[in-house]
Amino acid sequence: MRKSYFQPVLVAVLAVALAGLSLSARAEETKPEKPAPKHTQRPVPFSGTLSAVDKTAMTITVKKKEAEQTFEITSNTRIMKEGKPAVLSDGAVGDMVGGQYRKTDDGKLEAVSVRFGPKPE
Repeated sequence: MRKSYFQPVLVAVLAVALAGLSLSARAEETKPEKPAPKHTQRPVPFSGTLSAVDKTAMTITVKKKEAEQTFEITSNTRIMKEGKPAVLSDGAVGDMVGGQYRKTDDGKLEAVSVRFGPKPE
């Protein structure tokens, strides 16, 4: 029988190809996950009269003229009253209210900051 000169070359080419696949698979496994995207939207100001406070759903509803908006309150929301830190239950229906919000990916309005009462001087 004759030896084929192509057989060792074919084995070498296959070995190099498999080694390359193995390295690329390992590189993909060690790539760090991308961090969660930060808010790229700037906060939007709001103001009006407090028309509802829902402590269970953690929301406030603000009325300005004929329109109402409901804002979600999160653990990151800064709440102030009379220039001092406050909590959601410090807001009373009929109070002046203002602050800033961002729109979430699912279309909800998330309060960044809330101020119950008039602006401190």
